[in-house]
Amino acid sequence: MTVSQNFSYNPTLDEIIRQSCEIATTAAMGRKIPAAVLGRINQHLNTVLKSLSNRGANLTQMERMEPISAPAGGAEIVLPQDTIEVMFPIMCKVPGQDSETTITEMAWEEYQTISNKESRGTPTRGWVEKTNAVKLVLWPIPSVALILRVRRQRLIRDADPGSTSDLTQRWFQAIVYSLAHKIVLASSFPLTQAQYLDGLAQREVKWARGRENEGGDIKFTLPDL
Repeated sequence: MTVSQNFSYNPTLDEIIRQSCEIATTAAMGRKIPAAVLGRINQHLNTVLKSLSNRGANLTQMERMEPISAPAGGAEIVLPQDTIEVMFPIMCKVPGQDSETTITEMAWEEYQTISNKESRGTPTRGWVEKTNAVKLVLWPIPSVALILRVRRQRLIRDADPGSTSDLTQRWFQAIVYSLAHKIVLASSFPLTQAQYLDGLAQREVKWARGRENEGGDIKFTLPDL
């Protein structure tokens, strides 16, 4: 028997719902879930996904955006509506040139202390304004047209029936247990069962969030005395 060469298991949202229902014992293994019940559970899944996303969980990989054009004199760049966060540093360059300039992050309070916000030049600082629209504010204001290379975290996609999950693999178990917990609560099952599943869900969420940052060995070097 040979080892499988596949490594891209990516269940549909319907399969995640089925696993959660089986764990919550609302559906026997292999039994079809009624369409009306499936629709309600689908809404619970959307709630679980959006709640985790709003709490800062990186449910999908950071993505590198297509190069963004920053026009000369344009201090503010409106980003796509599904943008949650921009990852600094940002790299910028003049079209046709090879050399790049690093744009580092600054806080809103720091931006407010800049006496001449209309200064022109090559941007070296930036901050993200999150209001009705998500904007990248550059300083100094670009004196020439630039190309920006930006990484961002975006909102997770809705749990549309039959669609593929917009999740990294480390989140599958956490989502299954979290949804099973909500199903148990909505079905008025015993509180002990809900508490048990909530404990499993919180454990898996904690583990998944702990893996969101790059890991590696930590090495301390003491100076020679």
